[in-house]
Amino acid sequence: MIWALAKRDLLSALRERRTLVLTLLLPLLLIPVLAYAPALLLGSTVSGGLRAAQPVAIQGAPKGLRKLLLAERLRPVNTPDPAQAVRERRFPAGLLVSGRSVTILGRLANEVSLSSLAVQKLRSALRAYRRELLRSALRQRGLPAGLLHPFALRVVDLSSPAARRAGPLAFLIPYFLLVFVQLGGMGVAIDGTAGEKERGTLEALLAAPVRRSQIALGKFTATWVMSALATLTGLLGLLLGGALLGLAGSATQLTGRLSLSLSSLLGLLVTALSFAALSSAVQVALALRSRSYKEAQSALAPLQLITLLPALLLELAGFLHPAAWWSALPVLNTLLSLERLILGRGQLGPLLLTWSTTLAYGALALRSALRSFQREEVLFRN
Repeated sequence: MIWALAKRDLLSALRERRTLVLTLLLPLLLIPVLAYAPALLLGSTVSGGLRAAQPVAIQGAPKGLRKLLLAERLRPVNTPDPAQAVRERRFPAGLLVSGRSVTILGRLANEVSLSSLAVQKLRSALRAYRRELLRSALRQRGLPAGLLHPFALRVVDLSSPAARRAGPLAFLIPYFLLVFVQLGGMGVAIDGTAGEKERGTLEALLAAPVRRSQIALGKFTATWVMSALATLTGLLGLLLGGALLGLAGSATQLTGRLSLSLSSLLGLLVTALSFAALSSAVQVALALRSRSYKEAQSALAPLQLITLLPALLLELAGFLHPAAWWSALPVLNTLLSLERLILGRGQLGPLLLTWSTTLAYGALALRSALRSFQREEVLFRN
């Protein structure tokens, strides 16, 4: 009986082209775009800026330094007031040399900008110029140039292969995935509760020979099925996007691409589906208390913000030391688990805690929905 009621809501939702597009097509198309396109665009912009020769306002730079600036793909232009020229955006960066004082001028409020790239090139040119001056001073004193390099320095990246493949913007993927999981079931949850109130069909359903608890479970099941479909299409979109980047040779250190083992993929699926159960229960419980379709949309809209706030915290995860009890916090535990699985650091203990607590929160929300279905003032609140 519960499945029959769920199938009724599902058929009603699938008849609308808008629901099909929102649940199946948008996650498949938009998740790869949102996850990879910003990084691809940023990567190509930075690479183009590094290859291009930016003009820089200079004053007092010696001839040897000018040659190094040209080698770094910079075009030095003598300017009476480099600071004013950079401030007025006539140049992305500037260089002021006065005796033993060297000042780099730039607009660094936005770290990723043409000005920051030009400043980076200026620093590189000045480091090379400093090395030349030191070598010249050592030669004049008859000392070996090896004194400048008393030891060899090597940086070794010990990150897992999955973390290196995912790239530094991998924290965006869990957020986008959860957003589409929520959007997948939202239409069904609203239409099956507040929508039926508005149309006056809920009364006829309540008059049928079924228990109210079965009606509530049926609507929850329909919402969860649509959220699960959005989960599957979202994961498929991420995998296809990563595969296309690899085939096209477009994957860079900045963009990364999703390449998962079978165990990580199963972990992602179970984590997302457990969150879909929590999201579906909350959506049904909130939408049922609304008087109309529009009121239900307004009531469910803040759920996106509840997902956004932990996602912002996830960006700082590299500076934090997540404790074990973080895996019991709703939403944050799901985001952490998804990111760990993407980076190849998923562990069974935290995953089990995430799944169990997420399902427990979902059970509490579903219990609230079941209790609301027993209250006349909620069912006929229109």
